[in-house]
Amino acid sequence: IFLASPSADTGTARSAVVETIKELQADEEFAGRLIIDLLRWDDAMRVVMCEADHNPQIDICEQIGHPGSCDLLIGLFAHTMGGTLPEREPFGRHPDGRLWYCAEWEVAQALEGKRAGAVKSVWRFQDARPQPDPPKGRTVREDRAYREQSYAVREYLEGWRERGES
Repeated sequence: IFLASPSADTGTARSAVVETIKELQADEEFAGRLIIDLLRWDDAMRVVMCEADHNPQIDICEQIGHPGSCDLLIGLFAHTMGGTLPEREPFGRHPDGRLWYCAEWEVAQALEGKRAGAVKSVWRFQDARPQPDPPKGRTVREDRAYREQSYAVREYLEGWRERGES
């Protein structure tokens, strides 16, 4: 299972996925019959060593696994899309011409893998709670960036619905 999500506001959801998998693996009903390898960049037991001249996403794919070759990808989204990827290979640009967001690219790679028969399923979840107000003491520019991230998530999720992928 590849776990994809922006890191800024999905920590609780990521932890819930980890705990659920631990519970499943500890359940006597599944003992010896269920092996789940959770691929995630924030696993303390599988540290990603990032090369100084790479984008960390390259290192994640090389060291942990590629989202387009897992059995299941779980994508978690709340109110931020996170960072963007450089235009260079292997990322390129999003079909609409802008740079990819990291988790968005991971989900797109899994969907491509699903169409090719390599990935069995892609699950996407959204935290539907209202976005909290930005922290106090931020500049106008920081506040604008905070709200633009929320709009990017909404636009991304609306795109799923428009394509009938929700």
